[in-house]
Amino acid sequence: MKIRVMVLLLIGFSVVYAENILLSYRGGVYYTPVILNEKMQLECVVDSGASLVHLPYYVFKELKDKGSIKDSDILGKGKSQIANGDIIDIIIINIQKLKIGQTEIKNVRAGVGGDKSSMLLGQSALKKLEPWSLDTQKGILRIASNGVSRKNYVSSSQKIGRTEILDFIHHYIFSQNSRSLEEVVSLYAPRVDYLSNGVISRELISVKKERVFREWHKIQIAMIKLIETKESHSQPNQVTIKYSATYDLYNDFSHQGKTGQTINTLLLKKENGSIKIVSEKEKTLVENSY
Repeated sequence: MKIRVMVLLLIGFSVVYAENILLSYRGGVYYTPVILNEKMQLECVVDSGASLVHLPYYVFKELKDKGSIKDSDILGKGKSQIANGDIIDIIIINIQKLKIGQTEIKNVRAGVGGDKSSMLLGQSALKKLEPWSLDTQKGILRIASNGVSRKNYVSSSQKIGRTEILDFIHHYIFSQNSRSLEEVVSLYAPRVDYLSNGVISRELISVKKERVFREWHKIQIAMIKLIETKESHSQPNQVTIKYSATYDLYNDFSHQGKTGQTINTLLLKKENGSIKIVSEKEKTLVENSY
């Protein structure tokens, strides 16, 4: 009996690249989406004048209740000067992981104030993101980091496996939640049968994605389950996948949002060591406004 063994190659590598994060602008300041300790997504004001990342107490409490802030992460007490010049008492903590777009930094000091304290991305994080720049005309936080570790989960097989599919979906959703425009667009083929628009170019998809990211200041998408995978007999390097997802979108200007559930269908193609979206369809099952 002959036994055939297929070896999956999981390749990890570091790269130098520029990442553009679309910011929301309101109240005269710029906000960027961040993820703390892989548990909580929120928006912070980009504030180079603040020495620390600043968090309200309720954020700290929720992270602690979830177990992502341990006793060893509580470093002590301190004082901080707020915008009106007042000196307030703060708790100083360690954020083990802080993620902006695809860029993750570790062991970031943060100050915890009262429940009404502002959420600020201060120098304790910005120093670790250097070199960075803020393009106020385009509303973009540009990060060019040498220390970004990105993993390419693409097997040596011509077929697209289940692990690759799940990793691709999670990466695609996370890139949208973090409004990382270039990262999202890079997951598409040069031409895509895109939603109800017919076959359009990747450049036009970029325009449409940017419009969505500008409209919704909070974007939270989560996959419920992978419903179906269907391989192509004529094209072994292609697979059609169907998954369900929930979404929560909110606009801070209009103070309105919407939640719902969708069925998403993607046609994926593996080529030259990467997986790209060739076709994307979406069916809304339920939607509620708030």
